[in-house]
Amino acid sequence: MVEHLADELVQRHGRLVDGVFRVAWDALWDDAAQNHEDRCTANEVDPALLDSVGEAWTERLASSFEPALRTLTTPEFRLVAEGPRQELRPLLRVLSEARTRVLHLLPGIAVAPSYRLPVVALGNPFRLDRYVTPLLPEDGPDLPLAGVFVSDGLPHLVVGAHRGNTFDTVLHHELTHAYVSHIRLPVWLNEGIATSIERAVDLHSQPMTEEEFDAHVAHWNATAIQRFWSGSCWNGSDEEVSFAYGLARMLVIPLMEHAEPFARFANAATWEDGGEAAAHAVYGRSLGDLPAALLGAGDWAPRPDAWNRDADADDAVENGA
Repeated sequence: MVEHLADELVQRHGRLVDGVFRVAWDALWDDAAQNHEDRCTANEVDPALLDSVGEAWTERLASSFEPALRTLTTPEFRLVAEGPRQELRPLLRVLSEARTRVLHLLPGIAVAPSYRLPVVALGNPFRLDRYVTPLLPEDGPDLPLAGVFVSDGLPHLVVGAHRGNTFDTVLHHELTHAYVSHIRLPVWLNEGIATSIERAVDLHSQPMTEEEFDAHVAHWNATAIQRFWSGSCWNGSDEEVSFAYGLARMLVIPLMEHAEPFARFANAATWEDGGEAAAHAVYGRSLGDLPAALLGAGDWAPRPDAWNRDADADDAVENGA
């Protein structure tokens, strides 16, 4: 029975680490692939096993906190959160509405997973830090964490709030990362899509001021733009990351206005060249034309041969923040 197998796997490969139930996911999936080929191979896991592993893991994760977290489920989500059950039930509706909205706004791009996606919502900043810090790159940016899509192991969302507009916007951002994770998007495009969806649902969003735009014009140059296209700037200073998010959003929003070609572009874009070949194939022009329209003439085109393809850029691709 798949539930029994999932429970055995989670129990065998999980343990308490600093008061949080952690799973050695690589070992778990290797175990499943070697001993249960009917349910798991090196390239594919039976959705029923994925879902049952999610149930076994989230129950143990919730119980490892003191006081224990609550677990609630819908056909699409497993919510692990703090607070009275009656206060958490409205979040299930928010999750369902966010799912519908992201799929609607990204036709031909967003795909919901085949299992109930776990969502860990921790409003207590100390609990959030204790849970999520071991999951992040040690040398990543030092910006305050509002949420993250964890792609390793059993992919899931972590959201650092449960109520109000903040929860809603962060949820949409991270859910977008989850629903486009089947495509290995360039980092700028991944983050541009997520921040554009976030901006579309943020009731308190404000347009960029003239002063903020002038700061972008001053920041971006031929060197900085290559770090943007390659994704390495997302592991730079807090200021560089902030500029990168802003530019990614400004470039993606007008592309999203034309859904069909944008879907073709997103599905064809690759990390290796930042999406340059896909831009020529779909739009008949270089990606460099996008920042040129905002920042003025310059050497803006991606130049992959000049990129330093280090582990930092790869980390930025694997976990969306």
